[in-house]
Amino acid sequence: MLSLNTQSPEQQIAQFYQRNDVGLQIVEMLPSGLAVIDVNGTIRVWNSTIARMTMYPAAEVLGHSIFNIFPEQKKTARLYWEHLLKHMNINRSELDVKLPNGATLSLGFSMSLLSDEQDAPVGVVIVARGLNEQKRYDTLMAALDRSSRAAALSHTPQAIFSAMATAVRDLGMWT
Repeated sequence: MLSLNTQSPEQQIAQFYQRNDVGLQIVEMLPSGLAVIDVNGTIRVWNSTIARMTMYPAAEVLGHSIFNIFPEQKKTARLYWEHLLKHMNINRSELDVKLPNGATLSLGFSMSLLSDEQDAPVGVVIVARGLNEQKRYDTLMAALDRSSRAAALSHTPQAIFSAMATAVRDLGMWT
C-alpha cells in the first residue's frame, strides 16, 4: 500500500536530524577520511573514505590498535600522539604509510584531541586526505615549468609546446 508523507519539509528535516544515526551518515559521506582513536590507540570510527585510501576495511581495523595497523610508522605515530596530548591538535602534517599491497600512500592529515566534560582526553579525531595524486600533478607542473623555460630560449611557440609535450610523455602521464 502506498503511503503519502504528510509532514511538511521542515518537519521532515527536523526528523532527519533527530535520528540517532545522522552523525554516522554524515561521517560516511565525508570526502575526507575520518578516524576516531581512543586514548589507548584503539580505532573506534573508520569511515569508508579512509578505508578506501588505506585499503583497510573498517571490519578489519575497528577495535584494533592504530599502532598495529601501520607498524612501520609506529614510532612516528607515537611521537604525533604524544605531541597531540600535550598541545591539543596538529593542524596539518604528512606521513607516508605502507599499504597492504606494498604501495606507499602519502597521507595529509589533521588531528584534534577529543575531551570529556572534565577536559580529560578521551581520544583523537583524524581527518585525512590522500596526497599521491596532488604530488603527481606537482611533479608534472615542475617538469612543464622547467621544459617551458628551456624552450622559451628558442623563442618559438612550437619549441615550447614540443618541450612541454615531451616532459608530460616522459613522466608517463600522457601517452
